[in-house]
Amino acid sequence: MLEKIKKHAFWIGIACVSIIRVLLVLNLPIFAIAPAAVDDRLMVNMAYSLLKGEWLGNYNQFTLSKGMMFPLFLAMTHRIGISYITSTSLLYVFSSILMIICLKHIIRNKKILFCIFVALVFNPAMFSVQVIMRVYRNALTPAQVLLILSCCMQIYFQIKHNSKALAWSIAGRNQFSIFLSY
Repeated sequence: MLEKIKKHAFWIGIACVSIIRVLLVLNLPIFAIAPAAVDDRLMVNMAYSLLKGEWLGNYNQFTLSKGMMFPLFLAMTHRIGISYITSTSLLYVFSSILMIICLKHIIRNKKILFCIFVALVFNPAMFSVQVIMRVYRNALTPAQVLLILSCCMQIYFQIKHNSKALAWSIAGRNQFSIFLSY
């Protein structure tokens, strides 16, 4: 039993740190700048439109001014029943785990990988008012950057295996196009 725990200690540590990270932000307040008709209010209104089944919402001067991915994220998390802060944190933790998986090709020492993971997950920017607590598209950007970098690294590492490299290429391309849709 003890040998199994030692064998999986790295992933148990990753899971524990991930749970602590999500619990730390669980009760943080969220806010949106209501008068920001082209920013926060627009994102929330677009999410409401999606929930009502209206893809573009009411046609006005703001209809195509911003991308649809953040409102889609808001609508999906609302539909699933996960809070905004929790879903944003889970996405960022997932991105950090994927980055660690990619870095395993370069860094063989699990202690160093674990330290990098802790540094990524407890990045002070991800506790910022403007990033995680504000209901705005900035919250997804750090996770998307990690996802794009991870996909690019995996393409490089999996280039000998064409089918695996193609899958990572498609995932990275989709993340990059979502990133550009902001």
